[in-house]
Amino acid sequence: MTRPLLHAARSVAALILTAALAQAEDVAAQSSPAPTSTPKPKDCATAEYRQFDFWLGTWEVHLPDGSLAGHNTIEAILDGCAVTEHWTGARGGRGTSLNFYDGVTKRWSQTWIDNHGSPLRLEGGVRDGAMVLEGDQTDAAGQTVRNRVTWKPRADRHVRQLWSRRRTAAPRGPSSSTATTPPSQPLE
Repeated sequence: MTRPLLHAARSVAALILTAALAQAEDVAAQSSPAPTSTPKPKDCATAEYRQFDFWLGTWEVHLPDGSLAGHNTIEAILDGCAVTEHWTGARGGRGTSLNFYDGVTKRWSQTWIDNHGSPLRLEGGVRDGAMVLEGDQTDAAGQTVRNRVTWKPRADRHVRQLWSRRRTAAPRGPSSSTATTPPSQPLE
C-alpha cells in the first residue's frame, strides 16, 4: 500500500471510530438516570386533604331507634385526592358520592347521585370539629330545599351524622340523625 493510500485509510478509520464513540456517548447519555433531586410532595398530601379521613372505612349505619339504615363503604381514591362513598340502604336504595377538597376555593365538595337519579351537591368544611356540607336542591314540587349534612367523629370511633333539610322560604324542617359504626361494634 502506498503511503498516501495508507494515510487516507487511517483517516477514514479515525473518522469511523470517532463517529462510533460519539454515538456510544449519546446512547449512554440517553440511558443514564437523571440526577436525583428531592421528591416533590404529593399534591394532596397537606392536612386539608385529610380532614375527612375519619369517615374512611366500612360502616353499619343506624337510625336513632337503633334500627339498621344501611351500609356505607368510604374509600380514599386518586392518591388521597378524593373520597368515594358507596351506600346501600336497608330497603334497597343505593347511592354514591365523590368528595374532595378544592385547594383553590379552600372548601370541601360532595357530589351525590342515587339509583333514583336524585343528585345533591354540597360544599363546606370543618366547623367546631365536624365536617359540615350544605347545598340547595329543587324538590319534586319545584321548591328550593336547603340540605345541611354534619359528620362528627366520636372518641369511640363512631361517626354521628345529622342531616337537616328545609325549604328556603320556610322555617327549618326536621332533621334526621344516624350513627355510623364499624360493623363489628354495637351501637351505644
